[in-house]
Amino acid sequence: MSFRYRNRGLQQALPQHASHKVLILEGRRAVGKSSLVRHLQDQGQYRSYRSLNDPAERARAAAEPMRWLEGLARPAIVDEAQLVPDLTRAAKELVDRLPEEHQLLLTGSASVGRGTMAGSDPLVGRSTRLRLHPFTSFELTASPQRTIPSLIDLLFDAPLETSELRALTQRHLVALVRTGGMPSYCLPAIPLTRSALESRVRSDTLALLGDQLLPGERLDVGIAQAVLDAVLRIPGGQFNATRLGQGLDLDQRTVSRYVQLLERRFLLTQLHNLRAGVARASRVMPKVHATDTSATCEVLSRSGHDVADSPEALGQVLESWVVQQLMGSLGWTEVPSQLFYWRDNKTGDEVDAVLLDGTGRRVGVEVKLASAVAPKDLKGLRALRDNGGLHRGFVVHTGSAMEQLDEDIWALPLSALTDPSAWSSTPQSTTGKEIITVTAPAPDTPSVFLSYVHNDDETFDGLLVSFAEQVAKAYQTETGTSLELIVDRSSINWGERWRNRLTTELARANFLLAMVTPSYIRSKVCREEFLEFRAGEATKGHDGILALLVKDPRWNRPDVAGDPGVAQIRETMSERQWLTLEHPLEELEVGTSQFRRTAQAVAKALAKRVDAFDSAPPPAESTSEASEQDDEDGLLELQERIHDVLMPRFTARASEFDQALRELFQDFTAKFNSLPQGRPPQSSTLTSITHRLEPRRTHLDETNSALSASWRDLEKALDQVVRTATHPAAAEALPSLREELLAVLHHTEHVELETISKRVQALALMSRSLKPLSRSVEAALQTFRSIEKAAELWQRHLR
Repeated sequence: MSFRYRNRGLQQALPQHASHKVLILEGRRAVGKSSLVRHLQDQGQYRSYRSLNDPAERARAAAEPMRWLEGLARPAIVDEAQLVPDLTRAAKELVDRLPEEHQLLLTGSASVGRGTMAGSDPLVGRSTRLRLHPFTSFELTASPQRTIPSLIDLLFDAPLETSELRALTQRHLVALVRTGGMPSYCLPAIPLTRSALESRVRSDTLALLGDQLLPGERLDVGIAQAVLDAVLRIPGGQFNATRLGQGLDLDQRTVSRYVQLLERRFLLTQLHNLRAGVARASRVMPKVHATDTSATCEVLSRSGHDVADSPEALGQVLESWVVQQLMGSLGWTEVPSQLFYWRDNKTGDEVDAVLLDGTGRRVGVEVKLASAVAPKDLKGLRALRDNGGLHRGFVVHTGSAMEQLDEDIWALPLSALTDPSAWSSTPQSTTGKEIITVTAPAPDTPSVFLSYVHNDDETFDGLLVSFAEQVAKAYQTETGTSLELIVDRSSINWGERWRNRLTTELARANFLLAMVTPSYIRSKVCREEFLEFRAGEATKGHDGILALLVKDPRWNRPDVAGDPGVAQIRETMSERQWLTLEHPLEELEVGTSQFRRTAQAVAKALAKRVDAFDSAPPPAESTSEASEQDDEDGLLELQERIHDVLMPRFTARASEFDQALRELFQDFTAKFNSLPQGRPPQSSTLTSITHRLEPRRTHLDETNSALSASWRDLEKALDQVVRTATHPAAAEALPSLREELLAVLHHTEHVELETISKRVQALALMSRSLKPLSRSVEAALQTFRSIEKAAELWQRHLR
């Protein structure tokens, strides 16, 4: 389907710069600048867009820059503005005559405006410059509806506590550094083999070196490639122009000039040594990293060094990857910072990356390709602390332990740099927005997450939460042991950190108690809770869902009947044993003997589940009866069925769905564009159009139903895989399956659904004849949203 725009963290910083007349967005070619600015235009923030990559447009702008700019509807976007050098001078003259408000956004794949007026910038004082880096892992894993946290902010100020996070395998590490963050490498339209990826990286680099990004720029492609290769063969190495020149038979001035040219094309990043102090840092030998690690891996591979086979090479490239995450996060941090490295040349003590904020706080980051931290790994951070102070220090490693190692120095798993949800702790709240645990947890205490709709609880005067609390008390009476009940007593709309905290509480719960009502299966939050717990439940290897029927959910109503997420919830609840009550919950009165007896019955049922959970052997040791397992597919059969049958079927259904939607949208648009403008259409005209669109609508319903069914089949198989792969010997299958799922899910990305839905809904208010069409499009949109959310959950659990 169509490409779905992915939010960039830099978007969050744009409102801070709205007072500048000109905004300059720079970044490497194909890093996503055009997608970002076109998205801003689609959102209505800009009135016009022009790209100077278009030869005709470039010729018009070059001929009369001022007249061309004056003809743009403002605020306006000019893409690849560096291709017309006189444009920035004209922009200066134009905005000087205009009101004090934002007028222009200029993008450039090389420095914009710094090659005019004898090397000075004509837009100084009128503009602000931002740089778009390759995707960070936080951006790649972020939900479209949520704020993307900046890694910089977390390193400076996030609360730290001892915890176990996800360890990363070598295979995962290799995939991270090979694909980097360039959109076409980390988000390819079709899966790329290693050779195909390296070929694309090589081709793109050569094309970038061959392009004349700045008019009049002198660049010998052969020399540029030789210098780039020499630098990248020593990832994160100190730059010594003399030594590099000797190896290439070039003088040091030529080498230095080409490194600057490569940096201006955003292929290289220099870090300066903070040991000399901020004022003198740029005069000391810098360390040079690739802007994107995909280029480093390609150069090393061409030199005979595969990062998958060389721990030394992988460790060096991993350092560059961490620097890449930090550089990318600087664009939208709330803690304005600079990035350096630190090295004492006398002692050899070194820290890979050091962040310095405006108040002088320093955060050191040392990167180690090891699953545990050794005492010697703290040497550089301690030296940094002794020479100027240390706000915080982190030793980033590939293991799972997040723990304090020394005063203000922590071991930090690399997974904390790939997934923002790993930073689950939040500062102490003063507003009552917290998750309340009604019983104090003890070691091995079973925990139950209460999943319910707040409005339902308010309608029943707090009955749902009160009943759950009574169940916890009855459980202690029944078993003599306590029960931890995790209750969210407030709404869910308090931002990303709050959502991360909730997700963490959900993940650590052994059981989920779902208070099922019509509102429950229609609540986005409750559905997320249920499906996320269900996906994680597979890895825990037990039946942990307890469904309590409060009111008939009305499964067959049109608004949810075709929703794959609702279907998954219904199937799951049907497979499990519902918790039954002697009396309807809504008829119970808190504090009565009937209320207590009903809660006691539920507590007994819960105790049986807990006993079964406690007595079950660990997944690695579990052995079922042959009669139960002989007829079940093993991991190989499951993988083959997913790869050969289910994923191709899902892809085919997605293509059919896409085609049906496109045909409906095209016909819908054509017919309504032909209506007379300036007055509302007659109802008879709308009825006639609806009748002609009926075959398209019916076909959309059919393809929507088929897509939903194929996704449910795929989910069932994924669930079996995750349950099977709880055995350590089988767990290695998950990353490759996750990659395959990511590739096939590109077929479910569609940007037109929201637009179509809004247009049809608006017209449905004018005529009842359009209501069936509106329902069909809304059902398609709901299917898309459900698959997108479920896919997000599976991506987290297929690790």
